[in-house]
Amino acid sequence: MKYGNRNIGKGEIPMVKTADVVIIGGGAIGTSLLYHLTAKDVRNVVLLEKGLLCAGSTGDSAAIMRQHYSNEVSIRLVKKSLEIFQHFPEMFDGTEVLHNVGWYFLVPPEAADIFHDNMAQLKRLGVRTWEVSLEDAAEALPGLNMEGIGCVAHEPDSGYVDPHGMVSAFAAKAKSTGAQVYL
Repeated sequence: MKYGNRNIGKGEIPMVKTADVVIIGGGAIGTSLLYHLTAKDVRNVVLLEKGLLCAGSTGDSAAIMRQHYSNEVSIRLVKKSLEIFQHFPEMFDGTEVLHNVGWYFLVPPEAADIFHDNMAQLKRLGVRTWEVSLEDAAEALPGLNMEGIGCVAHEPDSGYVDPHGMVSAFAAKAKSTGAQVYL
């Protein structure tokens, strides 16, 4: 089979000659872009992937969904991503991809000032997080050596995402509105 001649779900068909938008890469970003463009009524969209969907870094990742970042743009981006994942079943026929197990962020004592600045920014941006005592953290995380830990934050809404389920759902929904996916 020649590269580019297989369209997922349609068997062997020739690749289209033109497209309004061509996306390269079938991981989280590529399939999300494919879905969001088609959801905005952009048509004639093609995704090209040299292997299988979710076969690269997306499929290999731990897919951690957390909001504790120090950069405001990153915080806003992951906050929006979390909202999408929380509503994923409604948008994608019941497909659940977010495993909401919570997340703890631990820093050494010498990073306490930066930690508190970050916490203030996170709260200002509406992230549900709070500082927990070292004792409460040790109780919540049994077996963790608390030596060298100065501050701990907890994010109850964070967790991890099923990357394969997410990519498959994005691609399937986009294809249902006419997008083309070539492997």
